[in-house]
Amino acid sequence: QVTWSNLKHTESGKYFCEAHNQYSEGRIDKSSNMLTITVERPTFDDLVEVIHKLFTQVDGAKESLKAINQNIKNINKDLDFKEQNITSIKEEVIRNQNNIQILSEDSNIKEQNLTSIKADLSTKQQTFLNIKEDVILNQQNIDKIKQDLNTYRHNMSNIGEHLEVILANLSTASIKVKNQTDEGSKMSYPPRKSCRDVNSTDERVVVTLTSGLKVMCDTKTDGGGWI
Repeated sequence: QVTWSNLKHTESGKYFCEAHNQYSEGRIDKSSNMLTITVERPTFDDLVEVIHKLFTQVDGAKESLKAINQNIKNINKDLDFKEQNITSIKEEVIRNQNNIQILSEDSNIKEQNLTSIKADLSTKQQTFLNIKEDVILNQQNIDKIKQDLNTYRHNMSNIGEHLEVILANLSTASIKVKNQTDEGSKMSYPPRKSCRDVNSTDERVVVTLTSGLKVMCDTKTDGGGWI
């Protein structure tokens, strides 16, 4: 079937159609037909129908145009929204750049602080080493002082022993002097001017000087004559 629409008046005339058929057994035949087409001029009703169709198409086009305009408005709104988003993104990027700059400056400051801390730590380590050396030296001094103290204690012990011997000797001498004093007090010597005038076989003699002072005279040391 052949359909031909929207014919023009000049296309009126006779048309021939011919077909060749080939069957499975090899037989071939031909079919042909002729058609006379007369294109008449449109009537008023045809024009009304066409105009109605045109108006319908125009209305459809208007609706399509309206939809297109609405789509354009929606696209413009979407573009405005996206432009606002782009502006917000740009502002956010600027803020992020500022934050990055601040973080970079803060990082530089922290790096400088870290360098300062490292230098201070190195100084403190050196100070600690110096203190450690001082502690070792002080420990050596303490050990030396302990040794000196032990030596001093030993010497003091020896001195104590010597003092005990001296005190014992002094005690013995004191007892002897007391005995001699007691014996001398029993003996009567005439008053003398000084111990140089005293002659006795005893080492120490108690005499009364002419001044009335009672003294003990040493008659042995360096020839005697000593008070």
